[in-house]
Amino acid sequence: MMKKKMNIRKSLKIKELIDKKPTITFILFVAFSVLLLLIGNQIATRNFNYSESRYDYYRTDTPYFTGRITAIYLHNHLLDEPSLSFMHMLDNIVFEITNGPRRGHEISLSAHQIDLDDLFMFNELPPQVGDSVILRHNVVFGGFVTFYEYNRTHYLSFLFVLLVIIILIYGKLRGMNILISLAFTYMSVFFMLIPAIFSGYNIYVAVILMAIYVVFTTILIILGFNKKAYATIIICIIGLFFSYILTALLLQFLNFTTFIDGSIREMIRINRGEWDLNLNGILFAAIIIGCLGALMDTSITVSSALWELKVKGNINDIKSFIRSGINIGKDTFGTQVNNLVLAYIGSSFPLFVAMYFVSVEMGAILSLEIVIFEIIRALIGAFILLVCIPISAFVCGYLYKE
Repeated sequence: MMKKKMNIRKSLKIKELIDKKPTITFILFVAFSVLLLLIGNQIATRNFNYSESRYDYYRTDTPYFTGRITAIYLHNHLLDEPSLSFMHMLDNIVFEITNGPRRGHEISLSAHQIDLDDLFMFNELPPQVGDSVILRHNVVFGGFVTFYEYNRTHYLSFLFVLLVIIILIYGKLRGMNILISLAFTYMSVFFMLIPAIFSGYNIYVAVILMAIYVVFTTILIILGFNKKAYATIIICIIGLFFSYILTALLLQFLNFTTFIDGSIREMIRINRGEWDLNLNGILFAAIIIGCLGALMDTSITVSSALWELKVKGNINDIKSFIRSGINIGKDTFGTQVNNLVLAYIGSSFPLFVAMYFVSVEMGAILSLEIVIFEIIRALIGAFILLVCIPISAFVCGYLYKE
């Protein structure tokens, strides 16, 4: 009788240990991912000292802080001229600094002390008393404080918190996993990849290592340790290999000058200094990062659908998995490509409108590097999705078969 009770207790302990194993595995994996992130950050920042840059414009000597508009003064003798814009009537604006060591101080800026681009922005969105703004203290160019941008972070913070709440309500525990994976994705880009670029590491290697890290952390945290997750990871790694080769070849043959937009021109300005930036490598990384999201989306769609067929549909042979996977992939391919194309068109849509307004021919628009770059991103993404479908079917068929 005593032996029987002991056997029952042992069985219960074993069952309890099995039940706890997924949670323990999850915690250990998250801890391991954090450790890898910290090690990666230490390696990436080893040769990068931001504070020693000779470009004072980008140093912490040029801090940004928030302010609030307390008064706006216009030229009284121009108020009766309805044809004049706000920028022509503006005399000066008074700001109150709301954070930092100079909190509570008031600063008055005349129209001549505000950048011309900002004055044009005031025409479209005239400032009002009480508006929250971002100010910049530039010690290099005279040491004065100037207007930088309207402060919109509180709206973004509200939207972010709302998104987090919706994810947690809808996804519950899975929603928490999604947020953790998003945090790892964000930190891998801003704490590993970007510092590695400025430290002079090979960007082509750095972006692939970052992408592999994102694939493993995202898939395993969201799906757990199971065949569905392993299949998705294998598909993503193979897809990354194809995207790597295709992107490198296209960038080699297209001969981009890298003058794509203002941010690239600004990096060229930095590149003339002590930071030896590989601008073509940065374009390469942008394409790989863009493809990564679509690649994970498609691979998870196919692998999850085939797993449901295995569990609910009693499909166990490899031929049935491959046939079903290709059919599922064909159905999702059209919408996925549309998503890519619409996303990239949306990013350049203001440019299209401006070009259409000044009657620029379509051939001239399509010759612009910024437009070609977005087209290349969409084409590479579509090609990778097309390759990913049969790969997903074969990988899932092999792993899911009995």
